[in-house]
Amino acid sequence: MSAETGIPLDKLKLLYNKKPVSDSKTLKDVLGPDGEGAGAGAKGVEFSMMVMGGAATLAAAAAKKAAESSEGGGEKTDESGFVAQGLSGEGVLATEEFWDDLKGFLQQRVRDEKVAGEAAEAFRGAWKGRT
Repeated sequence: MSAETGIPLDKLKLLYNKKPVSDSKTLKDVLGPDGEGAGAGAKGVEFSMMVMGGAATLAAAAAKKAAESSEGGGEKTDESGFVAQGLSGEGVLATEEFWDDLKGFLQQRVRDEKVAGEAAEAFRGAWKGRT
């Protein structure tokens, strides 16, 4: 599945009865010696795959990078990739989206909406008041 989707193996987990199966287990370990572990039997055995968080982003980024490099387009800055597109530097700090993202980040870390809002406004005020 990793080769077909471009998702790294460490981001894929095999599930049996909706529970992760460790990489070191064999089918015999999962089903038992007689092959009739929990959920097995006349209906058969059903496995599923779980994609860990961030994997789709990694796969999409890898596909995009591969497409761009095959096209030969884009201006390379170094071996790590292409030049960023869109706003950068102070232009990003002029957008409401940046400040909303910062406030969201602070709320995740501080876990107090009021304190996170105050901190975000302090950062914004300091940025605007710089010389």
